Amino acid sequence: MLWRRGGAGKGFGFTLRDGDHGDHDFETHRFYHRAPPECFHPYYGPRDDGDLFCSDNIRALADLVRRQTQGQMLHVMMADGGFDVSGLENIQEVMNKQLLLAQIVSALATLRVGGHFVVKCFDLFTPFSAGLLYLLHRAFDKICLYKPAQSRPANSERYIICDGMRAGVEPLVEHLLEVNTRLEHLKPDWPCGGRKGAAGRGAGEGCLGNLDVLRLVPYEVLTDPTSPFGTYLEESNNRLGALQSRALERLIAYMREKGSRICDHAAARDDCLLAWRLPPEVPPRPPAHPNIESFFVYEVEKGDPLQRHFVADQHAALSAADLQVLGAQSRLRTTSDWIVFEASSDTPPCLVLGADGDGQRGAVCVFEPLVNSWRLIRGMRLPAATLLLAEIVFERLAGYEGPPTECVHVLDAAMICGDDVRRLPYAERRRRIELLVEAIATDPLVEAQRPIDRSDLEPVDPYATAKRQRTNESKAKGSEEQQQQQRPKSRFAPPDGHDGVRVRLKPEYRLHQISEALGTAREREERKGASAWKREFSKSQQKEYYFNARTGQSIWAEHRKARPISFRSSASAMLRWERRSTTLPEAELLRLAQEIPEPPPPRVW
Repeated sequence: MLWRRGGAGKGFGFTLRDGDHGDHDFETHRFYHRAPPECFHPYYGPRDDGDLFCSDNIRALADLVRRQTQGQMLHVMMADGGFDVSGLENIQEVMNKQLLLAQIVSALATLRVGGHFVVKCFDLFTPFSAGLLYLLHRAFDKICLYKPAQSRPANSERYIICDGMRAGVEPLVEHLLEVNTRLEHLKPDWPCGGRKGAAGRGAGEGCLGNLDVLRLVPYEVLTDPTSPFGTYLEESNNRLGALQSRALERLIAYMREKGSRICDHAAARDDCLLAWRLPPEVPPRPPAHPNIESFFVYEVEKGDPLQRHFVADQHAALSAADLQVLGAQSRLRTTSDWIVFEASSDTPPCLVLGADGDGQRGAVCVFEPLVNSWRLIRGMRLPAATLLLAEIVFERLAGYEGPPTECVHVLDAAMICGDDVRRLPYAERRRRIELLVEAIATDPLVEAQRPIDRSDLEPVDPYATAKRQRTNESKAKGSEEQQQQQRPKSRFAPPDGHDGVRVRLKPEYRLHQISEALGTAREREERKGASAWKREFSKSQQKEYYFNARTGQSIWAEHRKARPISFRSSASAMLRWERRSTTLPEAELLRLAQEIPEPPPPRVW
């Protein structure tokens, strides 16, 4: 999913911590190289154990999603939970009942209206499972029981696909959470002990004891002849059962006649990949580059060299001479093309690159024009092959008492997660940058619960020279205890207690909006630098528009910020207004804003 979205999506994960070893934990460093792990945020609940059977963990997961999505919740949720049922395969559905319940209630608590849900299940014969399926039937517009071609035909695995969640499921969520809590209280009294330790006790089908939650929906409702639900469930069970029985018979025949083939698996695989619009072969990982310069040249520029030094006159601060908009030599003749930023740093903008190297993913490097080389920023991550034009500033992060740390204020982007955007309209690049910044922004609870890092890599520059590597190897000699004490918790761990936000999108304005920029600067402490423009959707016109809550102004999305079209032209048409500059008083800026009329809406690209 992250690969499909290309840095424009944000994912959340919930799984068991599984003690100190983390055998079942997330391994984001092993993600497919085109899927940015920086956009994936693992969470383990307030108990930091990742136990989905705990109702408090489910509520905390819903609260996290609500905060991180500004109350919009999730588009899609996928659930693939499971545990060992060795020796109890015949009652796998009964053993799996609470897990299926917990996954369903998690989806109902985190999805938005119209959201989609996919969950793996097994047999659906018991009244409890049928009741859960019936509740999904009432909570979603459409549901489907499906066994994909990749699923082994001889087992009972299948998937519940739910499309379009309806509004008003909050009472159902609370009811199912109460049922989950009830199951958690009853489980210790079961002879098999619930989900763990069941195998090896000789437990039969009656291992759950006499106290249990048997059904969620009355039997009369499930078998109502006026409802298509009961008929559909019965036909699905019969159809999948017949397929499973036939597959078992073929499997027995195959065991008796070794050397024969059941079917052409290669052809089935190719047909599936074609139907899913996936490449027939997994693209190879990019070659290991000896240094960051090689990564930049071969993975980012790709034969199209980019400007390295942004210190020309067009990137200098505004001066009084620039206000002569009617002069023949004025820099501001084409006022509709210029973009104005308030400078946060005395230094000009620079290139910021996210790159993979030496086992590390998402290392952030900044091009230093004075020394003509790249420098690593520690404690920060960006998706690989992401090139930004940004200002590097020092800020004291929230809740952190130490010295200020480096932060990135993004102005523009040439490449996002390997996707070349340098020739897209500026408005589209701006929209994608906004999605990327939102996707990598982490919650304090997520920052405090990072997955266990089992790598043995030291936190060094991933593109260190051979000489520096030899020096580090010589310094690494010593006892194992000393190395463990010196090794930090995480190679990319930020300072303890900060809010995890170190990459921000810089507010931008047109020349005729300079007065608005000045007002934003004055209100920064109150509004924390947020842009007044918000993207909205008109139901009557069926298209997007921008609305300024402070001024009441609105404008259609296709008429706003459509030029300049390329990364190069926007970089050359970029002005920086330094608030501390004495050469350009605010009164002169306000006069300039009054003299420049608002340009007509540009043509739609």
